[in-house]
Amino acid sequence: MELAVRAGILQFPIYDGKQPHTSSFGSLGVLIGCLLNLSVNRVGSFYDLNGQKRWTDAGSPVSWWSNVTIRNYEINQKCIKDVHSNLTQTVFDYDKKQWKTFKVTSDPHDYLKRFSLQLTQGSKLSLLGYRDWVKKKGLREGNIPGLNLSKEQMLFLTQAQTFCRAEHADDFLNAAEGYMLQATAVNSALGQVGEFSEVFSCKKNSNMNPAQRCQF
Repeated sequence: MELAVRAGILQFPIYDGKQPHTSSFGSLGVLIGCLLNLSVNRVGSFYDLNGQKRWTDAGSPVSWWSNVTIRNYEINQKCIKDVHSNLTQTVFDYDKKQWKTFKVTSDPHDYLKRFSLQLTQGSKLSLLGYRDWVKKKGLREGNIPGLNLSKEQMLFLTQAQTFCRAEHADDFLNAAEGYMLQATAVNSALGQVGEFSEVFSCKKNSNMNPAQRCQF
């Protein structure tokens, strides 16, 4: 299997040779981690090492997953769905001119479940890649001046920033209808990463260190 990274993405802010390696692993690393997850997820299971989709003589796609893998994946998906069923977000209610807390109830085409799985797995792979790189290279980077953040805290912060975007009035109106904000989706996904709560010393049962964590 081959994963190609296009030259267009190898530029600031995703990658820059002058930025700390924590930033590179946090941005480019998490994107590659997400793509690796996509290549072996439920859809990717129908493609072989050469990227060719496999079919039966009857015309049905053939998966290289075992029955145990399929069953574990379904359990994992149900866990993610259960986590999202308890999510709330506080947004500005333009009708009543006040801040209100709304429950997340809408997930068209299971986008949030897929995004959560990809980002959580991508985050873990990004961190593992960074730790392995530090161990093999034996290099020590200093912390960024002016920021009271450790190297791994900076890595997670860069991961979150990679997926953040500006939110507008329409986003808040949709959130009041049950749709999830991008910030909520990112926080929910990173909250499923145990290493995140460890490096930030998040309190137990807080949003970023929830009691319910899915096994990836």
